Amino acid sequence: MVTKKFLEEKFLDPWVERRREQDRKRGLEEGRHEERKLWIEWYQRQQRAYAKGEPFDEPPPGSGNSSDTPAFY
Repeated sequence: MVTKKFLEEKFLDPWVERRREQDRKRGLEEGRHEERKLWIEWYQRQQRAYAKGEPFDEPPPGSGNSSDTPAFY
């Protein structure tokens, strides 16, 4: 006789774990994308300031001093 516990352990638990792993990977990819976006925007602001001859003292993303620091830091 096949029990509910057997079915959960054989099929449901592995499926749930695969989904969790996929969600973790997706979260990492989204975090990397967001971080890269912040760095590109910061770099573009820096280059515009330098091109205009203006000082640029904005800290880079992730330095702990920037308001753009994402929540995962």
